[in-house]
Amino acid sequence: LGSSNELSIGPMAITSLLLGVSCQRYGFVDGSPEYIAIATNISMIVGIILLFVGVCKLGALTNLISQSVLTGFLTASALVIGVNQLKYILGIPIPRFQYTHETII
Repeated sequence: LGSSNELSIGPMAITSLLLGVSCQRYGFVDGSPEYIAIATNISMIVGIILLFVGVCKLGALTNLISQSVLTGFLTASALVIGVNQLKYILGIPIPRFQYTHETII
């Protein structure tokens, strides 16, 4: 398979989930103009930060994050996404709680 400059595989689903939760936390309804504006603003700020990191060649800082931390983040991301999708897979209503572990219990 090899590597690809055009394809970036990563935890994009968890990034989208975090952005959605951040927008909903302020009480905006999905798809409303305010929701779209806050999502766009957050995305622009993150883009500017990433541009700054790229221009300053600070990508090497990611080497300071241990493999176990990255593995833990990706595993937790998979669990959160999986638990959130259970209601659609099983077809039963599952109430929402503030924390994922409350949903499991």
